[in-house]
Amino acid sequence: MPSPSLQESGGGIADIQAAFADRILGRRRGVPGALDAASARRFDIHRNNVYASLVEALRTRFPVVERLVGPSFFPAMAASFIDDHPPRSPVLIEYGALMPTFIATFSPAADIPYLADVARLEWLRHAAYHAAEAEPLDPATLADLPESAVGGLRLALHLATRVFAS
Repeated sequence: MPSPSLQESGGGIADIQAAFADRILGRRRGVPGALDAASARRFDIHRNNVYASLVEALRTRFPVVERLVGPSFFPAMAASFIDDHPPRSPVLIEYGALMPTFIATFSPAADIPYLADVARLEWLRHAAYHAAEAEPLDPATLADLPESAVGGLRLALHLATRVFAS
């Protein structure tokens, strides 16, 4: 049976799930009220597993950032990011887009002023890797064009192409 604090959120299953997710992704909010000690321990284990999986997802997206800050600093920074920016989509591949902005304002990382730019570059690499495929231009198609058509030709960049200034 859900705890009273979860039932007070409206009682519907969607409300209960939202309250549960809010506590899972909010270490600062504690465990749901009215859980006995054993249930609270299990809840904390579940929350730790969720955080560990999100930290690992961020680690795979930002491996250079992790190397720059070290393997003990990165998980703490990632956990702070998760606290401030929990996932808003069930699509985990989209998670981490705000990490470069977070790093730019994360005071414990201020000694590495280029860290946010490294994170931006890594996020762009991640987004390009997962971008939709595009049909490459066949050079024979260009060779077959009459000279009169070349002046009106417009080539397009791949949809994943981004400009990055650092």
